[in-house]
Amino acid sequence: MLQATLSGLAVGSLFALIAVGYNLTYAVNRTVNFAHGQWVAVGSLLAFTLLVQWRIPLLITFIGAAVGMGILGVVLERVGIRPMRGHSLSLGFIMSTLAVGIILENVALFWWGSTALYVPPTFGEARLTVLGAGIYPQEILIPFVTTLMIGGLSLLYRTTRWGRALRATAENPEAARLMGINTNRMVAFAYGLGGVMAGVAGVLVAPLTGALATSGGHLGLKAFAVAIVGGLDSIAGTLLAGLFLGVAEQFGALYISTGLRDVVVFGIVIAMLLIRPSGFLGTREDEKV
Repeated sequence: MLQATLSGLAVGSLFALIAVGYNLTYAVNRTVNFAHGQWVAVGSLLAFTLLVQWRIPLLITFIGAAVGMGILGVVLERVGIRPMRGHSLSLGFIMSTLAVGIILENVALFWWGSTALYVPPTFGEARLTVLGAGIYPQEILIPFVTTLMIGGLSLLYRTTRWGRALRATAENPEAARLMGINTNRMVAFAYGLGGVMAGVAGVLVAPLTGALATSGGHLGLKAFAVAIVGGLDSIAGTLLAGLFLGVAEQFGALYISTGLRDVVVFGIVIAMLLIRPSGFLGTREDEKV
């Protein structure tokens, strides 16, 4: 049971880190970036290139993947998202991000191929014993990095000028614009931050599943489920939901069936949508019609 709990916390914190990308873009633009899973997949492929092919140290790999995916996030916002703003058809955002994700996946398939590329764990594959339970070093690294990234994001929100401008844009874009904040720049910044999170998550996920161009759909769907359960506008709720669903998934595999672990997770998602559609800590929004 303890081993399942520790593994669940590791997996859950990884999906929480991915899901924060959904929080960032939804907060400033009220849109869901359905290409986010493909961003993580590309981040894992960058990890393969940097760690395995170029033999670059892990820390520099994290920085390289974060910067590279952050720049890609800004570019894709400019090309695929901003042209849709101001149009009455809200489905345009959905189709645009889906199209961007498909294009990105096909470019990755062309460049890296369709087979999973092996990325060895930096700290080895030997299990460590913690209170009698076996745990891999990678399962310790994931919560540590997730805590650093979300803590750093919180610090940016509270103490920097760009963070305060980002919060103002999320709370009231019109008022932020009247106060002289360039809201277009803030939306691009949010997509860039989402790319940074995806790049770091890609480096973490690569040793677990291998670097695979077509893994974005599964990763994005799981992370979106975490964001829904936690609340699309709440980073704290997303972190809580990630840990909760990660442990629930591992317990489902342990006590029910490994093949039914996704049934447990998405069963919880359906229940949450019925009981509390805004998620654990999400804000309920009333819409006038």
